[in-house]
Amino acid sequence: MDPASVVEPLFGGFVVEIYGAFIMYGVITVQAYSYILRAARDPIFVKCVAFVVWSTETLQIGFLAHLMYYYTMHHFGDVETALIVVWSGPTFVATERFVVLVVHSYFLLRIWVLSNRSWVLISVAGFFLIARLGFSVEFLLTYGRAHTWMLLRQGAVSEAVIVCTLVLGVVSDLLIAGSFAYYIHRDRTGFRSTDNIVQSMVKYIVNTGMITTATSFAMLFTYIFCTHSLTFVGFIAISSKLYANSFFAILNASHKLKTQTAIISNRSCPTELRNISESPSSPLRWNKQVDILRVRETSQTRGSRICRTPRANSPNEDDFLGSEPFDIYGKITHHG
Repeated sequence: MDPASVVEPLFGGFVVEIYGAFIMYGVITVQAYSYILRAARDPIFVKCVAFVVWSTETLQIGFLAHLMYYYTMHHFGDVETALIVVWSGPTFVATERFVVLVVHSYFLLRIWVLSNRSWVLISVAGFFLIARLGFSVEFLLTYGRAHTWMLLRQGAVSEAVIVCTLVLGVVSDLLIAGSFAYYIHRDRTGFRSTDNIVQSMVKYIVNTGMITTATSFAMLFTYIFCTHSLTFVGFIAISSKLYANSFFAILNASHKLKTQTAIISNRSCPTELRNISESPSSPLRWNKQVDILRVRETSQTRGSRICRTPRANSPNEDDFLGSEPFDIYGKITHHG
């Protein structure tokens, strides 16, 4: 039997995906380093989560390196050994499940804060997360009992467990990304400058959420249709890196947007307020006579401008309302 005719279809896509995971780990490390430089004032809880995510990804890279060395160096050309599941295979899958659990749990905590502690939404999202975790544990047990790669596909129970795990992954990804984006977008202020910041954050969340969801779809598709390949296992390594990258990308984006918010809060905005009040499509419209505040004195406190002003009665004067800036950073990192 020609070894290439057996090994290449089985491991071809898998090996390419592992190389991709190594590259993505480098990106995650850069993201983590960038976060460390900005995280001095972050809550200790967020720092601990970031450390756990990066450490688990580092551990997973070690397992993947052992997996590659075992098949491509230590047992190169050994067809029988290539069909056997080595211990680092189930172990790296376990680290991926752990990263998903940590990142999704953190996102659920943020959604809970953003939704004003809506237990209904968190219960639904938490149900899918726990169900996914349960099927993932059973998948790992099935993986651990399988002595060869082909045994993963044998038996109706094994296939049902794997398919349910992958389907729940798609559903939970969509639900969490959609909820996160919705609640960030809902907190628009009506001011063009701060709304642009909100839109930027929503784009970060949607883009990262759609990428992880697409990867979950790819895992499901390759498992169902690529029956003689380990491509779906390789997507598990890619998926883990994408979850970690989305976590650090959102944290770093919140720090970047925090800086933009501080800059905006130090600017006066009479023209912008007038444009909002006169725009028929704006959520802020003058339906009755209101008091406008004339700025006489300002003081700076923690990056925001507080205006101490007397009342004036004319809405036509070149005045503006002093207000607290939109705190996108606090919504992502603090418990509210």
